[in-house]
Amino acid sequence: LQNLNLSGLKNLTAIGLETFFTFGIEGLPPPPRLRILDLSDCHFDAVNDDVMILAIAASSLKRVEGAGDAILNKKVEDDKKIASSDMTMETDEDHGVRRNEDNSEENSIITSSSYKNLSALGGFIDLDLSGSAITDVTMEALASNCATSLSNLKVNFCSQVSNQGLGYLVSKCGRQFSSLELWGCAQISDLLLDGHDRINDGAFVVEGAWMKPKIHETK
Repeated sequence: LQNLNLSGLKNLTAIGLETFFTFGIEGLPPPPRLRILDLSDCHFDAVNDDVMILAIAASSLKRVEGAGDAILNKKVEDDKKIASSDMTMETDEDHGVRRNEDNSEENSIITSSSYKNLSALGGFIDLDLSGSAITDVTMEALASNCATSLSNLKVNFCSQVSNQGLGYLVSKCGRQFSSLELWGCAQISDLLLDGHDRINDGAFVVEGAWMKPKIHETK
């Protein structure tokens, strides 16, 4: 299974999705290595950072001979710690991105290569998370695990992602990342739209509409 469309299923829950994407649950098969996933317009709280960290880990790793669930679960837990760490970040207001103070290039896809029983699969290519509760934590997880695979991302009406999170993702992804859709994200400003790292790259398109405060003229 590489393509899964659950769009509009309001009865889905976060617990159910976490179970689906978790390794090592007795009686259940391992989670699918998805390349295309549509979780748009589900219940807002059902699609959150915890769900997506599991889904991203499952997508970006494959089983090889001798791989055990304990090792796979360790990778997921490490990703959660990385994504939710309190490391000091500085904001580059010229590019709308978040960087470590030491500008470290290390991420969890590099970390995962140290696990002898795991190997990189590539991660998500197309992902639609519109109308969900994801935050910049999911953007950081995508940057760490899907930087060389992600081509299209939709975060329409995702009110908890920011200029910094999306800018960070754009700065980390390769040139195969060609489309970012964010209609209804009024919190996104020109800091991202006019300042991301690929602003002069015609192969990368940002689609969306933003409401800006109306300036009333004084008579």
